[in-house]
Amino acid sequence: MRYDHPEHVITRKDAQDRVAITASTLKFAMFRATAKFLVTKIIVGLRSVASVPGLVVTVYHGVSLQGVASAVAGSPTALSFLSATSLGSVHTFEANRTLNTGEFLAIGANDAKGKLYVEYQYTILPDRGA
Repeated sequence: MRYDHPEHVITRKDAQDRVAITASTLKFAMFRATAKFLVTKIIVGLRSVASVPGLVVTVYHGVSLQGVASAVAGSPTALSFLSATSLGSVHTFEANRTLNTGEFLAIGANDAKGKLYVEYQYTILPDRGA
């Protein structure tokens, strides 16, 4: 069955566990599209204690690894409920964002300590040309 067949909708996932947050200015857990993807959900979980009481996690979108990644609208508040002292806190961000080949999503946090579980759920979209 071809990817553009109407019944070919398979949700795939890319999971990264124990992603160490080492600086509040860096992006982590990068997910790069190798084809045209529709990222439907991003699941973020707290694996080890951070140093701030209210960890804010931001989702970033970039069009090339050399380019600047921009914060996805609504993501800083959408994931801010994560408690830095509540291990196992999990939040699902409804992304519904299309990535073309080479584009990427990444996670940033307002802390320089702690570890996260990050899962990107996506489907492969038919590439009908440019």
